[in-house]
Amino acid sequence: MRYSKWLKFIAIPVALGIVFAITNSLRAEETDKINVFCVMSENIEAEVKVASVDLKVKENVETFALKGYQPHCTLYMTAYPKGREKMVGAIVKRIAKGTKQFFISTTGIEVASSDWLFMGLENNKKLQSLCNKICDKLAFLRAKSDYVPEWAKNMPEKVKCIKNYGSPNVFSQFNPHLTLLPKSNIEMLKRFKEFCTEKNYNKPVMGKVVAIGYGFADRDGQIKTPIEVFPLGE
Repeated sequence: MRYSKWLKFIAIPVALGIVFAITNSLRAEETDKINVFCVMSENIEAEVKVASVDLKVKENVETFALKGYQPHCTLYMTAYPKGREKMVGAIVKRIAKGTKQFFISTTGIEVASSDWLFMGLENNKKLQSLCNKICDKLAFLRAKSDYVPEWAKNMPEKVKCIKNYGSPNVFSQFNPHLTLLPKSNIEMLKRFKEFCTEKNYNKPVMGKVVAIGYGFADRDGQIKTPIEVFPLGE
């Protein structure tokens, strides 16, 4: 019993030390999701807006574009420790400076297996190369995590990309598109897909990739206000 008083004095700072260690660990794990994306030429953005208006009129739903979000094609989106956005921006700026505008074609309206609505984009060699380069140059900055979402666990290539790069949608898994709606009512999406069969935005539209940007992404991967957008050379 004579040691109990001293044990109390020892136990308190040890307990406090554990609390501080856990707190510091949690702080160290705080992250920001940053989306590095490319911007399409005005004629493609115009088709996104026409499709958005049609959706509003026909189904009374608003696309991300109508809500003021930046229409974009994600090149690489992952989580970074807080405070690294300037480092990300410096690399994106350097890549943009060395990249010229290039042609791209839309591929029409797509209802994704996850019940999202896309305007598809042709995955040509220049776009795939840009995605690869962005990922190669930025992956070392990302927050390291072994977490694999449940939906991807039976997809070996997705798991590989997540573990190596923190994203399931890079390299061989890159699927370029412009997102119109997040997960939505599938019957409504099917109706719209049928309605727009002969619409111009449901056919190939040739345009260009004209800029690269980056910004903090929300839970749907969307960017309301990009941090910076860098024009590509002409």
